[in-house]
Amino acid sequence: LTASTLEKPNQPNSKNMTTQPDPPGSASASASTSARSLTASTTEYLVAEMVRHYRSTPGAQDMDTLRDLGERVGKALAERLSTDRKPPLPSQLDVVKWICKDFWTAVFQKSVDNLKTNHKGTFLLRDTSFRWTRRVSQNVYGGVERMPGGTTCIEYLVLPEAMVKGALRAFGVEATVQAETSTLGAQVDFTIVVPPQTGDGE
Repeated sequence: LTASTLEKPNQPNSKNMTTQPDPPGSASASASTSARSLTASTTEYLVAEMVRHYRSTPGAQDMDTLRDLGERVGKALAERLSTDRKPPLPSQLDVVKWICKDFWTAVFQKSVDNLKTNHKGTFLLRDTSFRWTRRVSQNVYGGVERMPGGTTCIEYLVLPEAMVKGALRAFGVEATVQAETSTLGAQVDFTIVVPPQTGDGE
């Protein structure tokens, strides 16, 4: 896999802005930062409770329900975030780059730290401080089960896996998505594999 350059998420054109951002340290800026932090924390705890709910009754069917939910949410969110985007993204790599920047920032408040691809349909997205498992790795939620080797319980990666798959589907890209962590949840690798279309060859 070779590294692919990631740009910063799209920002509004300052020439079209009618108001100036609050200066750092101002009461308004502090309140806005606190509100974003509270929203992010609420989402993280909500995700943790959802996982607990769906894993309370062991069985593949429960996690399949969570996976289906994640795909629907990911697809709907990607469609909403890309509503005003013109022209359409020209390639699979551009779609993945959009997910690494715009989608990741909207969902996880940061962009992907590293993207690699073999230019044959396989992409590796690395988030070195993944928000939705970071607190799990710190055992903030309490009662977290860990798998052999110290890896965080795999159920906590089902929802983000599914959301990424749904986001890809919003752009007409069908792929498998697998998330793995080997550092107690702090770093998570998402592997996206797009199977070759019939007639595309190797």
